[in-house]
Amino acid sequence: MTYYAESVTLFEFLLEKEGQTFIREMCQALRHGATMDAIVRKRSAFPKGTPDLEEAWVAWVRTR
Repeated sequence: MTYYAESVTLFEFLLEKEGQTFIREMCQALRHGATMDAIVRKRSAFPKGTPDLEEAWVAWVRTR
């Protein structure tokens, strides 16, 4: 159950912070074999990849 709750909040975070276009592009890239780390490293908000994403997401969750 924790996995699903985390997945939903991560999706909400990405949608709010990066927008629908990013979500669409992310899904397409994942479908074509890209890793999540490679996808988020392309964003200026997450230059270190998933560690930056997780840090920003956790901070966002704590404000909820």
